[in-house]
Amino acid sequence: FNYYFIVGGKEVGRAEAFVFPKESKFVTAIGKEFSFRPSNVQLKTENISWQRINPHEIADWDSFKNERLNFKIGEIKFSSAASGAASKVGLNNLKFEATNNTVYNYWGVDFVILLYSGSGIAAVNKYTLPEFMSGQNRQITLVWPGDLPQISKVTVTPEIQILDKNVYIKYEGGAGEEK
Repeated sequence: FNYYFIVGGKEVGRAEAFVFPKESKFVTAIGKEFSFRPSNVQLKTENISWQRINPHEIADWDSFKNERLNFKIGEIKFSSAASGAASKVGLNNLKFEATNNTVYNYWGVDFVILLYSGSGIAAVNKYTLPEFMSGQNRQITLVWPGDLPQISKVTVTPEIQILDKNVYIKYEGGAGEEK
């Protein structure tokens, strides 16, 4: 489906997204700055299309999904710009480790990153990790500019359209070949 937001009477952040069965997720508008705190934000969707899972191709959706989205995210560390030399230039730092525990090689894996302050979301970002191979462990470091409140929690969620055969790096007869 396609979506966008209405903020202050204007369209913001037109994008495309997908939602898998039994899944809930955030839709985002990344890189949008406002001179005011947005209120009364509306989400608009269009071009919604549904795809039925063919039980002859995918007998067990949960197993299919879990086999392809088996990523371990760990060692998450957020350093606020309020501390150290970074405070002078307003640069926050986020580090995390991602491990591809699948048998699949991917051209790219998107990670949706949410920073929480208390129970509210303080900031959102998306990072694409290119060519993420089966069994590979990668250290990711992101510089996050801006004046952020105290961050109490960070979530990093992988997002891949696993039903699209083009996301997989294919090797003839090797690991990662999607049939």
